[in-house]
Amino acid sequence: MKSFKIVKNYADTNGRVWHIGINTKTIHGRVELSEMAIWANGHGYPLNRKILRDLSMDTLLKDVVAGETESLTQFHKHQKELKPHQGRAHSDDELRVIAKIYMTAFNGRISVQRAVAKTFNTSISTAAHRISVARKRGFIPKEANKQIRHGK
Repeated sequence: MKSFKIVKNYADTNGRVWHIGINTKTIHGRVELSEMAIWANGHGYPLNRKILRDLSMDTLLKDVVAGETESLTQFHKHQKELKPHQGRAHSDDELRVIAKIYMTAFNGRISVQRAVAKTFNTSISTAAHRISVARKRGFIPKEANKQIRHGK
């Protein structure tokens, strides 16, 4: 059986428990479903349309995305502790995080500078500088460079 990052249990209307394995990817700063599988939890009952129909995919996926978003938030909080001081070079890992935040804000049509500033608990000017460094080092896609959206 393939390994899944997230495994949820689901009980159908007859009380049989099913495992739902899910893998996600972050694409342009958004958590997206990349793989999913459903298998029996020790019983031999076959998966059928009724079970799939009763499965609340909306709720399941919202829970998964919320959990992954919380993990990303915890990662960002950890990054705040590691923020560089004036004069210290920015690491590739930090610039990747800045680019991820930038693209999430960009795609959500919110201020990219404010999103980076809020996440790293810095000023707008410091966020702008970090975005500039990430852009110069190639972590922010060129198409985003041409269509910068300033916030509300």
